[in-house]
Amino acid sequence: MGVLLEMILEKKLPSKQKVIAVLIVLVGTVLATNIINNDIALDWRGIVWGVLAAASFTTTMFTANRVATEISSAQRSLYMLLGGAVIIFSFAFFTQTGSFNLDIFFKWGIILALFGTIIPPMLLNLGFPLTGIGLGSIVSALELPVSVMMAYVLLNEKVIFSQWIGIILIILAIIIMNVNFKRSK
Repeated sequence: MGVLLEMILEKKLPSKQKVIAVLIVLVGTVLATNIINNDIALDWRGIVWGVLAAASFTTTMFTANRVATEISSAQRSLYMLLGGAVIIFSFAFFTQTGSFNLDIFFKWGIILALFGTIIPPMLLNLGFPLTGIGLGSIVSALELPVSVMMAYVLLNEKVIFSQWIGIILIILAIIIMNVNFKRSK
Protein backbone atom coordinates (compact mmCIF):
# COMPACT_ATOMS: atom_id res chain seq x y z
CA MET A 1 0.00 0.00 0.00
CA GLY A 2 2.88 2.34 0.70
CA VAL A 3 4.27 1.94 -2.81
CA LEU A 4 0.79 2.52 -4.27
CA LEU A 5 0.32 5.67 -2.17
CA GLU A 6 3.73 6.96 -3.20
CA MET A 7 2.84 6.29 -6.85
CA ILE A 8 -0.39 8.29 -6.50
CA LEU A 9 1.22 11.18 -4.58
CA GLU A 10 4.23 11.53 -6.85
CA LYS A 11 2.23 10.78 -10.04
CA LYS A 12 4.85 8.42 -11.42
CA LEU A 13 5.21 4.67 -11.71
CA PRO A 14 7.48 2.92 -9.22
CA SER A 15 10.87 1.74 -10.44
CA LYS A 16 11.32 -1.80 -11.71
CA GLN A 17 13.57 -2.42 -8.71
CA LYS A 18 10.79 -1.37 -6.31
CA VAL A 19 8.13 -3.50 -8.06
CA ILE A 20 10.41 -6.55 -7.92
CA ALA A 21 11.09 -5.90 -4.22
CA VAL A 22 7.34 -5.63 -3.49
CA LEU A 23 6.62 -8.90 -5.29
CA ILE A 24 9.44 -10.65 -3.41
CA VAL A 25 8.13 -9.25 -0.10
CA LEU A 26 4.63 -10.53 -0.88
CA VAL A 27 5.89 -14.03 -1.73
CA GLY A 28 8.16 -13.96 1.33
CA THR A 29 5.25 -12.91 3.53
CA VAL A 30 3.09 -15.80 2.32
CA LEU A 31 5.92 -18.24 3.05
CA ALA A 32 7.03 -16.68 6.37
CA THR A 33 3.50 -16.71 7.77
CA ASN A 34 3.10 -20.38 6.80
CA ILE A 35 -0.30 -19.60 5.33
CA ILE A 36 0.10 -22.28 2.62
CA ASN A 37 0.55 -25.18 5.06
CA ASN A 38 -2.33 -24.16 7.32
CA ASP A 39 -5.81 -25.53 6.87
CA ILE A 40 -7.69 -22.26 7.28
CA ALA A 41 -10.88 -20.74 6.01
CA LEU A 42 -10.72 -17.04 5.24
CA ASP A 43 -13.30 -14.89 6.97
CA TRP A 44 -14.33 -11.66 5.23
CA ARG A 45 -14.18 -9.80 8.57
CA GLY A 46 -10.53 -10.74 9.00
CA ILE A 47 -9.77 -9.57 5.49
CA VAL A 48 -11.54 -6.25 6.12
CA TRP A 49 -9.72 -5.70 9.43
CA GLY A 50 -6.41 -6.63 7.78
CA VAL A 51 -6.93 -4.16 4.94
CA LEU A 52 -7.95 -1.46 7.43
CA ALA A 53 -4.82 -2.17 9.51
CA ALA A 54 -2.66 -1.88 6.39
CA ALA A 55 -4.40 1.38 5.46
CA SER A 56 -3.86 2.67 8.99
CA PHE A 57 -0.15 1.84 8.86
CA THR A 58 0.14 3.42 5.42
CA THR A 59 -1.50 6.57 6.82
CA THR A 60 1.00 6.53 9.69
CA MET A 61 3.87 6.25 7.20
CA PHE A 62 2.41 9.11 5.16
CA THR A 63 2.11 11.38 8.19
CA ALA A 64 5.63 10.49 9.35
CA ASN A 65 6.93 11.34 5.89
CA ARG A 66 4.94 14.45 4.98
CA VAL A 67 3.13 16.07 7.92
CA ALA A 68 4.83 18.68 10.13
CA THR A 69 8.34 17.63 9.19
CA GLU A 70 9.62 21.00 10.37
CA ILE A 71 9.09 20.06 14.04
CA SER A 72 11.28 17.56 15.85
CA SER A 73 10.65 13.84 15.59
CA ALA A 74 10.15 13.77 19.37
CA GLN A 75 7.28 16.28 19.13
CA ARG A 76 5.66 14.44 16.22
CA SER A 77 5.99 11.19 18.16
CA LEU A 78 4.33 12.80 21.17
CA TYR A 79 1.34 13.84 19.05
CA MET A 80 1.11 10.36 17.53
CA LEU A 81 1.20 8.76 20.98
CA LEU A 82 -1.43 11.15 22.35
CA GLY A 83 -3.73 10.38 19.40
CA GLY A 84 -3.18 6.66 19.89
CA ALA A 85 -3.83 6.99 23.63
CA VAL A 86 -7.18 8.67 22.98
CA ILE A 87 -8.22 5.78 20.73
CA ILE A 88 -6.94 3.08 23.11
CA PHE A 89 -8.58 4.63 26.17
CA SER A 90 -11.84 4.98 24.24
CA PHE A 91 -11.80 1.29 23.34
CA ALA A 92 -10.74 0.33 26.87
CA PHE A 93 -13.52 2.41 28.39
CA PHE A 94 -16.17 0.51 26.44
CA THR A 95 -14.61 -2.96 26.44
CA GLN A 96 -12.68 -3.38 29.71
CA THR A 97 -14.76 -5.58 31.99
CA GLY A 98 -12.22 -6.97 34.47
CA SER A 99 -9.96 -5.31 36.98
CA PHE A 100 -6.68 -3.66 36.05
CA ASN A 101 -3.65 -5.48 37.48
CA LEU A 102 -0.99 -2.95 38.50
CA ASP A 103 1.57 -5.69 39.25
CA ILE A 104 1.65 -6.70 35.58
CA PHE A 105 1.87 -3.03 34.59
CA PHE A 106 4.92 -2.38 36.75
CA LYS A 107 6.58 -5.67 35.77
CA TRP A 108 6.05 -5.52 31.98
CA GLY A 109 4.12 -2.37 31.10
CA ILE A 110 6.96 0.11 31.32
CA ILE A 111 9.38 -2.08 29.30
CA LEU A 112 6.73 -2.80 26.66
CA ALA A 113 5.74 0.87 26.51
CA LEU A 114 9.33 1.94 25.99
CA PHE A 115 10.22 -0.61 23.29
CA GLY A 116 6.77 -0.99 21.72
CA THR A 117 5.21 2.45 21.96
CA ILE A 118 7.77 5.18 22.62
CA ILE A 119 10.96 4.29 20.70
CA PRO A 120 9.33 3.01 17.44
CA PRO A 121 7.40 6.22 16.62
CA MET A 122 10.46 8.31 17.36
CA LEU A 123 12.56 6.25 14.95
CA LEU A 124 9.70 6.18 12.42
CA ASN A 125 9.38 9.97 12.49
CA LEU A 126 13.14 10.35 12.27
CA GLY A 127 13.67 7.91 9.40
CA PHE A 128 10.66 8.16 7.09
CA PRO A 129 11.37 11.67 5.81
CA LEU A 130 14.75 10.29 4.70
CA THR A 131 13.52 7.04 3.08
CA GLY A 132 10.14 7.98 1.63
CA ILE A 133 6.89 6.04 1.88
CA GLY A 134 7.67 3.39 -0.75
CA LEU A 135 11.10 2.33 0.50
CA GLY A 136 9.98 2.78 4.10
CA SER A 137 7.06 0.40 3.64
CA ILE A 138 9.35 -2.22 2.12
CA VAL A 139 11.90 -1.83 4.92
CA SER A 140 9.09 -2.06 7.49
CA ALA A 141 8.45 -5.57 6.13
CA LEU A 142 11.41 -6.57 8.36
CA GLU A 143 8.90 -6.69 11.20
CA LEU A 144 7.70 -10.13 10.09
CA PRO A 145 11.12 -11.83 9.94
CA VAL A 146 12.02 -10.35 13.31
CA SER A 147 8.72 -11.59 14.80
CA VAL A 148 9.19 -15.10 13.44
CA MET A 149 12.81 -15.25 14.60
CA MET A 150 11.91 -13.98 18.08
CA ALA A 151 9.09 -16.54 18.31
CA TYR A 152 11.65 -19.21 17.41
CA VAL A 153 14.36 -17.97 19.78
CA LEU A 154 12.33 -16.78 22.77
CA LEU A 155 9.20 -18.93 22.62
CA ASN A 156 10.69 -22.06 21.04
CA GLU A 157 8.03 -22.07 18.35
CA LYS A 158 8.51 -24.45 15.45
CA VAL A 159 9.57 -22.66 12.27
CA ILE A 160 9.50 -24.81 9.14
CA PHE A 161 11.82 -24.61 6.14
CA SER A 162 9.39 -22.63 3.96
CA GLN A 163 9.12 -19.97 6.68
CA TRP A 164 12.91 -19.57 6.70
CA ILE A 165 12.80 -19.22 2.90
CA GLY A 166 10.15 -16.49 3.32
CA ILE A 167 12.33 -14.67 5.84
CA ILE A 168 15.31 -14.86 3.47
CA LEU A 169 13.15 -13.53 0.59
CA ILE A 170 11.97 -10.54 2.64
CA ILE A 171 15.53 -9.70 3.65
CA LEU A 172 16.63 -10.16 0.01
CA ALA A 173 13.93 -7.70 -1.13
CA ILE A 174 15.19 -5.10 1.33
CA ILE A 175 18.75 -5.63 0.09
CA ILE A 176 17.55 -5.25 -3.52
CA MET A 177 15.90 -1.93 -2.62
CA ASN A 178 19.08 -0.63 -1.02
CA VAL A 179 21.60 -1.67 -3.67
CA ASN A 180 22.34 0.74 -6.48
CA PHE A 181 22.24 -1.32 -9.67
CA LYS A 182 23.09 1.61 -11.95
CA ARG A 183 26.51 1.28 -13.47
CA SER A 184 28.79 4.27 -13.27
CA LYS A 185 30.24 5.36 -16.62
